[in-house]
Amino acid sequence: MSSIPEISIAVCTYNRSDVLSNCLESLSNQSASTELFEVLIIDNNSTDDTKKIAENFCAKHVNFRYIFEEKQGLSQARNRAIAEAQGKYLAYIDDDAIADKDWVKNILAVIKTDSSMVAFGGPIYPWYNKEKPKWFNDEFVTYSYWEQHFQLTEKNCPFGLCGSNMIFKKEILNKYNCFSAEYGMNGDKIAFGEESLLFNKMLQNKENIQYFPEIFVYHLVSDKSYSLKEAFKRSIQNGKAIAQIRGSKPLSIDFIKKFSMLCFSLFELMILALPGLFSKALLYKKLKKFGYFAGYIAEILRLGAKK
Repeated sequence: MSSIPEISIAVCTYNRSDVLSNCLESLSNQSASTELFEVLIIDNNSTDDTKKIAENFCAKHVNFRYIFEEKQGLSQARNRAIAEAQGKYLAYIDDDAIADKDWVKNILAVIKTDSSMVAFGGPIYPWYNKEKPKWFNDEFVTYSYWEQHFQLTEKNCPFGLCGSNMIFKKEILNKYNCFSAEYGMNGDKIAFGEESLLFNKMLQNKENIQYFPEIFVYHLVSDKSYSLKEAFKRSIQNGKAIAQIRGSKPLSIDFIKKFSMLCFSLFELMILALPGLFSKALLYKKLKKFGYFAGYIAEILRLGAKK
């Protein structure tokens, strides 16, 4: 690119060549001028056709760059994007997400509204590449808050925004030492918390973080999303990550509250087992809730036992 872009967009990817093209295509079809943004394709040690697909897009679009990051882990890939980014702002989108055609345009418009804002983002809606089961509701995979713009605080949104639609001033990421490599996905290992930890630190310091409903993307709902077992496993890992961030201790007020919620969610699952009350959609929701609190409590006990 001949000029320095305002925004760098990071697509961190690992062995997702089957869906990566959808994301890159949406970024190549943005309504904003290509001179205003660059796309960084961060290949996190993929062994499939990721490089080939990425290089094909780079050959067609001058604002696309392919970067190989051998250190395994989503946090490592996200941090590599920080080091490579030329823009003042860095936007993250998942490799299986599709950006709205005005995504970059709306990001640029928001940037002009408040120069003190260090981070912002918006909702994530589902998209399907095949027919979904009749029992599966869009709300299960929709990540949005209110329908209007609002300011995040440690009280109303302590763990910030979702990772597939978040934008930062590059300088704020360096200020908070980027994303912790102790959290997040690592190869095929399911783990969470890297963006939650970062947002939580920022919100504790009352940094200016905002939510804009007009900045949205669509996230692929894979076949795994319909699995009760997979939903339960992911919820457990999410609960563990949040427990680590909070740093609660056994028998603390937070522990007692979460343990009570765990018992209540278990009771809800037992009720669903009664004849005539079974609903797969409701079971899906309650199982995720139980998994989250189970992971939370288990992690507090594990950390407490280590001390």
